[in-house]
Amino acid sequence: MKQKKRLNLFFAPGKYNTLVLLNKTDIFKIAEIINNQIFVIFPSLNNIYSYFIETAKIMVNLGIPFTWITPSGLKITQHYLKSKETVISTKLFNQKKKMVIRESLNEMDKLKQSNAIIPNIIHSLDATHLINLINNSVDIGFAPIISVHDCFGTHPNKMDELAFMVKKEFVLLYSQDNFLETYHNRLIQSIKDNNFEVVFSIEDKCNYIFNNDDLIKIPNVPKLGEWYLKNNTLNLNLKLTLTFADLFYCFSFTSTLLKLKLSENNSKREDPLEVSPWHRLRQK
Repeated sequence: MKQKKRLNLFFAPGKYNTLVLLNKTDIFKIAEIINNQIFVIFPSLNNIYSYFIETAKIMVNLGIPFTWITPSGLKITQHYLKSKETVISTKLFNQKKKMVIRESLNEMDKLKQSNAIIPNIIHSLDATHLINLINNSVDIGFAPIISVHDCFGTHPNKMDELAFMVKKEFVLLYSQDNFLETYHNRLIQSIKDNNFEVVFSIEDKCNYIFNNDDLIKIPNVPKLGEWYLKNNTLNLNLKLTLTFADLFYCFSFTSTLLKLKLSENNSKREDPLEVSPWHRLRQK
């Protein structure tokens, strides 16, 4: 008898306290829409994304690990290796057990190197934000703080003060340091350190790599958008350059879009920005 294929269904919250039933095809379609809209709303993200993808291809083809230094001074090297798995079956007292032994090979995992570079950079900047927050709280004598990844907590009567500190350190991180410029310079230095010749073309103002008979163009640092932050809650008036701050808030933004898109009754249109975390920081 032929078994029926199991269909995975998911419930998602809609508007007006309704639940919407989705299958995997629906979810992938929603993800595609959100992904496209993020690049439309924040066009500078597309430039940043393309820059990292292109530089990742270059580094992978040259066989060079990624190295960058976070604004907090931590040096990070990304070098994923391929691995080989061996399954060993054992039997003891009539009980069979399987063990999987994973052995690292001396060969770069090119696919993983390319796919992991953007998430790892974002996580490293997230960690920088956490370090700066904790260091500042120690300096001013603020305690206690608990953290889980990028979530923070304290006593209820201190939450407003902590929320201000979290936002302030976030703004300072992305307004006082051009991480992309530092990353780009480090990338070029890594290529030179691996005995590849890098030359600068005055004609098109780009760096090129000599690799045997090939000439490989290194993309320039992407042009960024400008975001003027003026918020009474923060009591700050800073010019914030949109770099990875875009990416961080896009995750919250997409969750808001999901709630709006997954509605059975979409007669009332709402501006996602007016109900998203962006609205708390964006200038009206």
